[in-house]
Amino acid sequence: MLLVHGAFADASLWSAVVAQLREAGVAVRAAENPLRRLDVDAAHVADAMRGIVGPVLLAGHGYGGAVITSAATHGPHHASPRCDGSLSASARAAGCSTREHQLRPASARA
Repeated sequence: MLLVHGAFADASLWSAVVAQLREAGVAVRAAENPLRRLDVDAAHVADAMRGIVGPVLLAGHGYGGAVITSAATHGPHHASPRCDGSLSASARAAGCSTREHQLRPASARA
């Protein structure tokens, strides 16, 4: 699984999610999104995808959703790497606290 942050953040946005997924036995890493231009950012993520052995699941937060979509469908020079699934989510929709950057069910929020 490859997690991609959006604008105004860095890969540490996913730190709590990465810890929880690894604890559950999921092979996961958070990619650094260079935040230059969509095509540049997508090429960077596509390169990161090539380093993954096994099924590739992409998850993007905010602008990261556009980046993973572009990386999965176009790739650098239209040579798209393999992508087995993707999802885009806002922190609120995913039940995350944007301040604490941790995954919590909506029922646990005050």
